[in-house]
Amino acid sequence: MAKKEIEKSKAEIYREERKARIAKANKKNAKNIEAGKKVAGIGKKVVAIVLCAAILCGICYWLNSIFGISSKVTTAMKVGDYKVSEVEYDFYYRNMYQQAAYIEQMYSQYGQSSGFSTDKAPDEIPYTGEDGKQTTYAEYFRTQAVDQARELIAYYLEAKANGFELDEDAHKEIDETIENYKSSASENGFSLNSYLRASFGAGFTEKVFKEQLEVQEISSHYQEKLQKDFTDDVKLDDIKAEYKKNSKDYDYADIHYYKFAGETLTAKDGESEKDLKKRQDAENKKIYADADGVYADVTDLASLETALADYLKTKEEAEKAKADAAETESADAEEAAPAEDAKEAEEEEKEVKNTIELTKSSYSSISTAVNKDGADWVYAKDRKAGDKTLIKDGASAYIIIVDKPAYTSNSVSVRHIKIDVQAEDSSKPTEAEKKEAKTTADKIYKEWKDGKATEDTFADLANTHSSDTATNTTGGLIEALRVTDSGYNADFTDWVFSSDRKAGDTKVIKSDDDGYEIVYFVSNNKDDLDQYDTIRNNKASEALDAFKEKLLADDGKYVPEVNEKVTARVMKKFCNTIRDNISYQNRKG
Repeated sequence: MAKKEIEKSKAEIYREERKARIAKANKKNAKNIEAGKKVAGIGKKVVAIVLCAAILCGICYWLNSIFGISSKVTTAMKVGDYKVSEVEYDFYYRNMYQQAAYIEQMYSQYGQSSGFSTDKAPDEIPYTGEDGKQTTYAEYFRTQAVDQARELIAYYLEAKANGFELDEDAHKEIDETIENYKSSASENGFSLNSYLRASFGAGFTEKVFKEQLEVQEISSHYQEKLQKDFTDDVKLDDIKAEYKKNSKDYDYADIHYYKFAGETLTAKDGESEKDLKKRQDAENKKIYADADGVYADVTDLASLETALADYLKTKEEAEKAKADAAETESADAEEAAPAEDAKEAEEEEKEVKNTIELTKSSYSSISTAVNKDGADWVYAKDRKAGDKTLIKDGASAYIIIVDKPAYTSNSVSVRHIKIDVQAEDSSKPTEAEKKEAKTTADKIYKEWKDGKATEDTFADLANTHSSDTATNTTGGLIEALRVTDSGYNADFTDWVFSSDRKAGDTKVIKSDDDGYEIVYFVSNNKDDLDQYDTIRNNKASEALDAFKEKLLADDGKYVPEVNEKVTARVMKKFCNTIRDNISYQNRKG
């Protein structure tokens, strides 16, 4: 399939499209993307995590522990003329806790830890700041909650000052979010206000929740508008000048390479730097000799693979012989292995590709994978397909073969009709079910060809038959598709980005999920270069960065006035609540 699809509501589709617009505008600018996620995630993602945590920790106990006098009127901080009440600050503080819990959960899936733990209260967990100073996670959350609230509210106030208002869809999304929480509360036997208090503290009512969602939505939508405005303001002449000056920073290249990895030695007890260097040089010469030996037999990629297979086999046999010498019994067992097994192993070796392929790779990605010298060589003006080189660098050596020298690419537009396999068990579709999907795709394709066979009639069929909920109301249209866009399978991208593709071309393509795509090629957007798009977005993001820096300047109008006594009280109460919850869970056993 072209895209891995799941069933989505219209609101979910809207949210995804909005997020996609932000991601596209901020492409190649991770800093802005991460900042946007922190701001835009307040009302939905993190809130959902908090609610789940409340249930898991024992919502009945949590309710009893936090139900008390409302803190709506006590001011915890002030940003411009916007007062953040104690209960609102508590909301931001809990968001920081849940973000840390979520990150720790992600780390734990890989057997690692971020340093945070939900088994202790935040004031019992040490935290090391970027400046190296030791504090606790409780204090870290305290300052981060202030920073998060400040940024969110600053954009909100700027939006209001400039007459920015939410559109109807955004208001519907807020209403739908609240309705979803009402349903969750009802399922757990609580009113919405009780449910919200259990999750965000005493005084956090539906009214406060809606106000926070509105602040979040206005803030994030206003940032989208700024990004679009800054993007529209970038001049083509400036884009062309930047590309001419630094083309290698934006072009793509395709290569295969192999790394000979030597050992980086460490000093022995009492060994001088001079003696260590002497030993390291000797070690490097060994790996360079290996690389030279392989490189001598290389004329193209196929010969490189052959030479590497021979080299690695010889190396493996030498290592095996060394090990066998120490374990005679093991050697006898190997000798007794059937010749047929050895032959099968040899056949498997022949199928192994030892080189690493990099496609659509930037100068920076090749610099990272190999080194700067390698990237400079690949992006040299006189480079051509089939060129090869050997680069020696410290304890490593690299053989590189160029498949396609530096090149540009542009977007294309297509329409598609997604046909899913209608399987009783989606994880194990039968051959008959797969065949039925192909029959359906062929039938729809034939219906189009037997009719007027125009783009409009294809669009009509997409709206009627396509399972892709993101495009089946817009005639299956995918605009400005780029070769670097993820989520598309190789057969799909190879076909749509083929150099001989022309408007009106069609094809039925098998999807990764055993379904099918009927694809109509709309246009090759030759003026919409990926490189120009990247530069445009980079410049827009730089402008947004500058705007944010001025917006949150230490001498600006949005410097927060923090009531340290109140924020400290929120921190202490929250840590005590966590301790009580942990104790409660331990008693439950």
